[in-house]
Amino acid sequence: MTVPVPVIVAGLLPQSRQQAYREHSGKDVARSTIYRLLERHGWRKVVPRPRHPKADQAAQSAFKKTAPHGTPRGLSPG
Repeated sequence: MTVPVPVIVAGLLPQSRQQAYREHSGKDVARSTIYRLLERHGWRKVVPRPRHPKADQAAQSAFKKTAPHGTPRGLSPG
């Protein structure tokens, strides 16, 4: 049973994708060809949402629990 090329190259780094494709097909292709192949088969790059390395999750959740709702303009006086 042969594995489809997109499955072989999907989770690899760009250089590794080219090498895996070369080993699978016996042809040397450009990196853009690999990306077009993946796009044609519906694959897309998914990356996690960035977070600051010094972000304090505990402080953020505490702020969410104690912060007033709305903006200062949106709060009613008194």
